[in-house]
Amino acid sequence: SSLGRLMMVAEQYPELKADQQYINFQREYIAIENSIRTETVYYNDAVTAFNNKVETFPTSLIVAMFSKFKAKPYFKADEGASKAPEVFKD
Repeated sequence: SSLGRLMMVAEQYPELKADQQYINFQREYIAIENSIRTETVYYNDAVTAFNNKVETFPTSLIVAMFSKFKAKPYFKADEGASKAPEVFKD
């Protein structure tokens, strides 16, 4: 992936690792990854709570009358979503 190649280049050039823009990029990248992970956990926890509620008596009786209240799926990234898009073309 492009990010992997960039990280390998950074290992070969210590001055790049000391560059403030590169340091900022790394920090931002890590923050985005952490945010995605945190929000995924938050969403899946909310889905668990919702699904438990709609499947538990007496709520399940009311849910049976309204078809829009159904158990929701957990978040699962699409196939290939973990592959970073090509940013730096060779």
